[in-house]
Amino acid sequence: MGKSKIATVRKKVELLDYTEITVYSDIVINNSSVTRLGQVGVKKDDKVYKKKPSNCNKCKSNRVVALEVLGACNKDNLFWICDDCEHLHLKYTGNYTEKMLEEGSKLWTNPNDWLDSTENIN
Repeated sequence: MGKSKIATVRKKVELLDYTEITVYSDIVINNSSVTRLGQVGVKKDDKVYKKKPSNCNKCKSNRVVALEVLGACNKDNLFWICDDCEHLHLKYTGNYTEKMLEEGSKLWTNPNDWLDSTENIN
């Protein structure tokens, strides 16, 4: 396969759409904030992207994917996340997202339950 074909294949692979899945507690970066949005590093009045942005508004990477927060949104993914710098972009209004994060904050999971009985994270 020639160099130009390899570059084309890599570019197509990078542009594939997928959804990352997480729980609320895994995206908290600031426990001292009084709002759920503030705790995940988003401002209530940040720009809303109904469709996936072509680039991250922080680092300008084109590796932006959907992020679903378990228990937080029954419509679709709640955020867009940059795969390079992990910056979150709003998909819905700040008020709606705040309410959905409150719902998602009630969900928890034990990662050890995901493994075979012979494996252990800790």
